[in-house]
Amino acid sequence: MAASCNGGNNQKWYRTSNGELRTEYSGYCLDVWFGGGNNLIMHGCHNGRNQKFSVPSSVGITVKSPPEYSVITRFTDSSLCVEIASDGNAYMNTCDYGWRQLFKYNSGTQEIQLWNAGSGQDCLDYNTGTNNVATA
Repeated sequence: MAASCNGGNNQKWYRTSNGELRTEYSGYCLDVWFGGGNNLIMHGCHNGRNQKFSVPSSVGITVKSPPEYSVITRFTDSSLCVEIASDGNAYMNTCDYGWRQLFKYNSGTQEIQLWNAGSGQDCLDYNTGTNNVATA
């Protein structure tokens, strides 16, 4: 889910060397839920293909000096990007490089604050009560 950016550990993300996106809060991994279409959830890390992402992605967007904006793609399918839907939920969708698919990160510090460029105020947020990932 996405929520107003507050600097909490449930909004601080890092990418592991094998491509997982984890929160500082729990260490759980961002996961494309196979049972739910292309919805994104948090799940225990298991090194599966549905938990591998590229940040920054090597497709679509030319990044500038920190902070940069980029799409986040599936490691196994660079045509699918993380997108924030109008209801605030996060899911995978065909990359169109629109504002709902652009996120801010800092390559200098390797800090990833998945701040959505479209809203200007919402961060990708791990809702600890539901395991949802969204911005609302």
